[in-house]
Amino acid sequence: MLVGLALAYVKPTVSGWDVLVMFGLATALPILFVIVMTVYLGDGRLREFLLYYSLKHGYHWLGVMCVLYVPLLLAGALGAYMSYLH
Repeated sequence: MLVGLALAYVKPTVSGWDVLVMFGLATALPILFVIVMTVYLGDGRLREFLLYYSLKHGYHWLGVMCVLYVPLLLAGALGAYMSYLH
């Protein structure tokens, strides 16, 4: 939501790249933040978080990262590049 408000302030027109930034980064950045923070606490805590994530949602964390979060993060980064830096 904050990205959308900031986007409306910075750019008066919203393109498809902007929507890609909003959905791609808003989905992938929270899980990336949690992973970075748990790596700081040690490798054991990261494995504990990923095991919890796998047990809670019922599927292996590696499949989720490869199939869902990595493509969304790349799509959001591409959208940010095309929308703001290109």
